[in-house]
Order: sequence, then structure tokens, then C-alpha cells
Amino acid sequence: MPLFSILYFIFILSNFGFPGTFNFVGELLILVGGFAYTNVMIFVATFGMILSLIYSLFTYNRLFFGSLQITFVRYFCDCTRLEFLFLFLLSFLVLFFGFCPQYFFEFIQLMFSNQLIFLSYIFFIKTNV
Repeated sequence: MPLFSILYFIFILSNFGFPGTFNFVGELLILVGGFAYTNVMIFVATFGMILSLIYSLFTYNRLFFGSLQITFVRYFCDCTRLEFLFLFLLSFLVLFFGFCPQYFFEFIQLMFSNQLIFLSYIFFIKTNV
């Protein structure tokens, strides 16, 4: 199970916002933006992230380092090629957007700027009628 466990560990790291993953960018933006409103909710959110870290590592430890049965290993294969392909593509996207989030932000900015232009056009027409 080394391939599946490595890919699963990448997703576990992304789950609790490890630097270099896509979730880290989102959590960092939420925490930095939240400090402008209230500090109490930021500390609650940070506590939730720490609990997520503990639970994720505990789950990973129990899944991949638990008791091993010989009959299970004999009839088990790690990942099929299709499973590996999808898991690898998803882990690549998690790491790529974690290291280079500007591509995602440019895409979002382009989408929202077009939506705002369209909405301002609609409201401008309705208010001037």
C-alpha cells in the first residue's frame, strides 16, 4: 500500500492546511481577512484547525499502521491504474494550486469581473428606466 498511503498522506496534509497545499492558501486568506472583523472567531477557527490536524493524523495512523493480517495482504493490491491516475491528478492539482495560487485567483478575478460588469449593466438599466 505504499502508493495509496503516500497519496492519502498528501490529502491529509492538505486537509489541515499544510503550507504548499491549496487548503493552506484558503485558510490563510480566511484568517487574515477575519482579523479585520473579530479576533475571537479567528481563535475558534484556529482551534478547529488544530482539532482537524489531530483527527486527521489519528485516522491516518489507524488506517495505515494498524494491525496487519496476512490473509488480507495476500489478496490485496495497492491501487489500480485508474485509481492511481485520478489520485495522482488530484494530488497534483492540490500541490500545484498550493505553490502557484495566482493562476486560480486570476481565473476567479476574470469570472467575477465579467459577472460584475453584467450585473452593473442590468442594475443601471433598471434604475434609469
